[in-house]
Amino acid sequence: MTRMRFAVMLAVCSSGAAAAQEPPGDAAFCRSYASTTAVVAQDAIGLAKSCQDFSKGVHGIEKAHLDWCARTPRSEVEGAATHIRRLSSACTKGALARPTDYGGYDIVGAEKFERRYGEARGWQVLAAFSGRTFMYCAAIRNVGHGDVRLGRDLAQPGDSGQWQLAVPVKAAKDWAGTFEVDGKGFGNDGGAQASGTAAGGWTIAWLTLGDVDGMRQGKTASLSVGKQDFDFSLDGAAAALLKVEECVAKKGAGATAAAQPAAASGASGPFPVDVQVTVSPNAQGKLEKIGEKIKILAVYAGEPVPAKKKLANEVGEIGLGDEELVLPLMGGNARLKGKLPREKLGWVTKPRLLINVVSARTRFPDNLLDCTLFDNDLELALKRPIEIHCKLIGE
Repeated sequence: MTRMRFAVMLAVCSSGAAAAQEPPGDAAFCRSYASTTAVVAQDAIGLAKSCQDFSKGVHGIEKAHLDWCARTPRSEVEGAATHIRRLSSACTKGALARPTDYGGYDIVGAEKFERRYGEARGWQVLAAFSGRTFMYCAAIRNVGHGDVRLGRDLAQPGDSGQWQLAVPVKAAKDWAGTFEVDGKGFGNDGGAQASGTAAGGWTIAWLTLGDVDGMRQGKTASLSVGKQDFDFSLDGAAAALLKVEECVAKKGAGATAAAQPAAASGASGPFPVDVQVTVSPNAQGKLEKIGEKIKILAVYAGEPVPAKKKLANEVGEIGLGDEELVLPLMGGNARLKGKLPREKLGWVTKPRLLINVVSARTRFPDNLLDCTLFDNDLELALKRPIEIHCKLIGE
């Protein structure tokens, strides 16, 4: 979705008279709306039964969504698609992602939803999913003074989306500045004017197709926001943008597998691991009653190489560190950072990962959950999200 299209959509959605005169979307649009919205609702209800609300459209009956779309102005349906995903995010306490005003997603601030898709000329390409719903693909690279992200989201329903550039610079929520490639603007009518939004410590620029084409051919880029300039090399950007386009076209299909896991290649990390925690209704009810959350405990270790056997602990392993994450009572998606000490990786034959999930013990002194474990090679954990299922002890 270009900046111009975004402005048009806002204008249409703000006018009740225009919406009333607008015809419904075509059959393909309604099929997309119905299938996407039903999946979003099913994911939300699976995490928290209280999310189901027929009066607000949060239900998993695809036929009902399809019939409603067929008799409703398209802009109203687009608004409902966004609203239902926002309700689903709220009722699951962030276990599902919250979309932007135009129905898409920012390519930063949602790292826990990302999975590895591939690499292109030094850029790591990730795909993001809210439950089973595709969000965006983004290429990331450290340019020496911070990470740069180039990506495109997918607004639901339909196939429209917005190219985005994100840099680690603080800005106002709605900012205006310039974006240039090799000292030249490639925006609307060849201008350098740019605008966007901000999320956390990131500045997000909405890119035109001209901006994107300019980056494919250019060597350096510069984003100016107020008095701040962020310059970076476009080395490998053409290949990265092509990989992002492929990823979006496939809606991230195959993103859970890494062609060559970093642990196997001897790299020093980090080794991010995706974890998906599901919690039984009985366990959710118990945790909600006492106001408790869920904690992920991760321990990294490995058997020593012959020269380092004297450094092994009482169970014959060398510890590589541990990590903790806290999730809401209904579980959800999480990402372990996997920042292992570079010097110790050469001390073990193969890094292993133990993942244990327990109640957080902030309200009750004993663990209340009986969860499946992951205790295997780190290489295996890097290939796909680790699914952990929890129930009450004794359930």
